Amino acid sequence: MEENLHRLEKIITVDICDIFNSKDSFLFLTLFERFTGFGIADIKFAGFLRGFKTNMRNTRKNDKGMLFDEIDKDKSTKDKVVVVSKLKMLEKLMNGFLYGNTYME
Repeated sequence: MEENLHRLEKIITVDICDIFNSKDSFLFLTLFERFTGFGIADIKFAGFLRGFKTNMRNTRKNDKGMLFDEIDKDKSTKDKVVVVSKLKMLEKLMNGFLYGNTYME
């Protein structure tokens, strides 16, 4: 965890640092942990976060037709169903961003 935080510290800029808030930071930390297994330069993760924040967050829907911020609308942000759904969505979006696959519309 400490190593990942040091790596993130080097790539997170002012324009995307607010994505690591008290509500969702654990999701993005988990996502980065999974990202590290790909062997891709960390700056690509920052690029994904930038794309997610500026475009995908408000335009891409999950398999149930919900935007990222709608997933926890009726449940706690720490509810297992919410966490799994959000993480699954983030992984699909990240993979699409990194590998050019379209997983969601």
